[in-house]
Amino acid sequence: MKKHRLLLICFCLFTSFIKSQENNTAQATAFYKTAQHKVELEQYDSATYYFGRAIDLHYPDKKVYGNRGVNESRQEKYAEALIDYDTALKYMPDNALLLCNKGIALARLKRNEEAITYFNLALKIDSTDAETYSCRGVTYQEMNDSIAALKDYNHAIILSPNFADYYYNRARLFKDSKLAIKDYEKAIKLEPGMYDAYYNLGVVYLNTDKFKNAISIFQKALLLTTDHKAEVNYELAECYWYSNKNDKACVYFKLALSLGYTGEIAKDLQEYCNGK
Repeated sequence: MKKHRLLLICFCLFTSFIKSQENNTAQATAFYKTAQHKVELEQYDSATYYFGRAIDLHYPDKKVYGNRGVNESRQEKYAEALIDYDTALKYMPDNALLLCNKGIALARLKRNEEAITYFNLALKIDSTDAETYSCRGVTYQEMNDSIAALKDYNHAIILSPNFADYYYNRARLFKDSKLAIKDYEKAIKLEPGMYDAYYNLGVVYLNTDKFKNAISIFQKALLLTTDHKAEVNYELAECYWYSNKNDKACVYFKLALSLGYTGEIAKDLQEYCNGK
């Protein structure tokens, strides 16, 4: 009788353990889904918390570490992201996306040589991923290797010809203004709301004395930004100044200063406008 009672106790304990595990898995899944929802809402701090809760309850899909790493990268917490990417890679060492994401985090930390290593590993596994080529290209550009960067940007565009960022990245590399203009215009066509492409295109036009074109582009850029109005107004001031429309230049110059412009100022423009 004692033996049967002991077996019954063991069975009950085992059943309780199974139910506890099932409850943990269910809770972990709920936390994971909540984290994903928070990411969609761009509530990244909250998302990190819920990813952590899912991990604490042993959420079975180890991609959770990679997802938390991406979320931490969005918060510019690249050191923390690297820890999560490394954990995820222990379970999925041949996951090209994880390797690429680790490369991005390393590049953000200015560990460019290491970043290139991980981009290379990712491309050995998946040589068709345009984003990895683009990220490696950006890193090569940071390392002043324009030849390697251009090769990667070209490859990314071949693989994904309708993605604006790849043309924008390549345009920044070109010293030839005609090539840069062509790529910035392509980026804008693909993504009409890309402020950076408008601004940089305006700068190219300004630097090549195409002031009318520059004014048109900077006016459009103004409509796309709330954070950079000061610098755009200053660029407009220069456009009008070099177009010999001095009084109009002063209007934009003073507006730029009133908005907090702190960049380099053309001395002759400043002296003229200060006397008005």
